[in-house]
Amino acid sequence: MSRQFPSLKSRFATVLSLVLVGVLFVGSLFGALPVHANSDASLSDLQDNIDTLFPSASYISGLEYHSTWSELSRKTMSEANGIEITYEAIFDDLPQWEDELPTMNVYLIAESSTEAAKAQFDAWADSHEFTSGLWDKVSAGKDYFTYYAPAGENTDLVKYRPLEEGNLHFVSYYGNVLIVVNFYRTAGEYLKNNVDAYLQYLDQEEETLAILNEVVIYAEEALKFYLGTSFSVEGPTDYDYYLTHSGYSLDITKTVEVPRNGTLSLEVYIDDSSETGSLLNMYGLEDPAVGMFAVNLNENAGVEWNFYDPSTSSACRDSSGWHHLVTDNSLNLYEWETIALNYGADGGLKLYLNGQLQDACPVSTPRVDTPVYLGDYPDDTIQESFVGYVKNITTSFSVDEDQNVMDEVQSGDLIFADVSTSDPYADAIEYMKDEGIIQGYSDGTFRPNQSVNRVEILKMLLLGFGYKVSSNYSVTAFNDLKEGEWYLPYLNYAVKLGIVGGYPDGTYHPGDSLNRVEFLKILLIAYGLNLSDYPIATLYPDTSKTAWYAAYVQYSKDEGLLDPDSKGNFNPDKALTRGEVAETIYRLLEG
Repeated sequence: MSRQFPSLKSRFATVLSLVLVGVLFVGSLFGALPVHANSDASLSDLQDNIDTLFPSASYISGLEYHSTWSELSRKTMSEANGIEITYEAIFDDLPQWEDELPTMNVYLIAESSTEAAKAQFDAWADSHEFTSGLWDKVSAGKDYFTYYAPAGENTDLVKYRPLEEGNLHFVSYYGNVLIVVNFYRTAGEYLKNNVDAYLQYLDQEEETLAILNEVVIYAEEALKFYLGTSFSVEGPTDYDYYLTHSGYSLDITKTVEVPRNGTLSLEVYIDDSSETGSLLNMYGLEDPAVGMFAVNLNENAGVEWNFYDPSTSSACRDSSGWHHLVTDNSLNLYEWETIALNYGADGGLKLYLNGQLQDACPVSTPRVDTPVYLGDYPDDTIQESFVGYVKNITTSFSVDEDQNVMDEVQSGDLIFADVSTSDPYADAIEYMKDEGIIQGYSDGTFRPNQSVNRVEILKMLLLGFGYKVSSNYSVTAFNDLKEGEWYLPYLNYAVKLGIVGGYPDGTYHPGDSLNRVEFLKILLIAYGLNLSDYPIATLYPDTSKTAWYAAYVQYSKDEGLLDPDSKGNFNPDKALTRGEVAETIYRLLEG
């Protein structure tokens, strides 16, 4: 777990602004920053401000079955040079219940200096309980760590507190003040639903620790304001771009040659003043074009990459045509992190963080050749740039197996943007294009390796065989079609000729992919062949002579229409690609 919390701005900003007239404090995106305080807080400073340094019970929320809290006490500590507060959660189903309730005990402990606080923090982080395996460190950063302690007598860094259930802890420091938040269950009379809820909070440790983190953030901001322990954020000096506000926008294609097929990488640095938002953007409020993408930094400091291609299917595509890739890990504070995007014909979409593959999606569509903006897309109504530092924007161009740059190949002897004259299906695709049988997609691609569906094939076949298709865009058959769809003239005509039929439930499933034997049947019927008495001789090892499609496969074998695989199998149920369809029609027409 990285040091983070769910909202873009800490809730402290809203709560404290209501208390302090005219003053609005903006919380950080990612948590505390080790500081060089202008003044150290003493115990008396903490005592004098004990009413303001801790949030009220109403500020705390997030537990599913204990949605509200009450304050039990706030006082000077007897075990350390500090102050403490104790909150107790209220069980929603039985508000009057008083035993075994989730409890939060928070310490603010003043050390003599920032250096002393860090030394104590480091000593706690290296405690014997961690090295011996008694306690489990859940997460850690430069200025914080969290841990889980099992039931027993040794659970707390400061106090002796025997507990009969596991417990969670968040430890940090701000200037010379150590901040410790302890989450545990008290003893008492047993109530099953109440205890089960607490155990669920332990299982959902990331969500529970996020609640503890909110308290830490509040304390840090309160220390900053009430005790004057302000600090200056010193960002890196070796940056190329400092994205200072949500409206920041820079067209990087004016200074960097960004490939259509290749890799784009950049280094990003986030600190306590950073904000979520757009890191790279290719589109605004208008409808996106195929091959556009956007890269965002989300509220958990993770990287999200969205790539638009509604006609290519993948496990990472949503219903609107966006393919989504996300990093497994969050970006670390105060460190340069390298984000790399691989896209296009060489390997599809791949998202890397610091050289480690985070996510991948088999979409080989090239990037559309339009500007790529660092930060916000300009001139739209929403300003959403990420705030932080960027350097070393670099690119590399993908090459084919002959070391030809794919962008150059595609811009030279190209039939379509993704089909060169060296493509194995080049002759067939070029013929089909020249004859007006295929047109490709709006981004200039043909996508030969993409599967073909049950309506795309009809257009190819009817135009390929010279049928005169009338412009009938009404739904004349099947109950899963929409009026006005582009494919209706071809589907209506094919139904009229008996080339295709639907399913028993009255549907056609226009978007379903077509397998090899379904294609052969439609192909050969559309070509005008009647194979009802066609002799079956020798088929392929995986093709039965008694199968309904045996005659179609036999004809294909005899005429060399569809090739078997390297093992000699026909693979009847395998989805057919657009390149294979073009090649088969071409062989039939030119054979």
